[in-house]
Amino acid sequence: MLKGSQPSSSSSPPTGTVIENFHANKVDNIHVH
Repeated sequence: MLKGSQPSSSSSPPTGTVIENFHANKVDNIHVH
């Protein structure tokens, strides 16, 4: 693995992760309610 090969990637989180977390939160809320 090269160091600093993708600085922008490590600086900002990937959109996929944010979407997955958002869906996970919605699912948790639905199950809680």
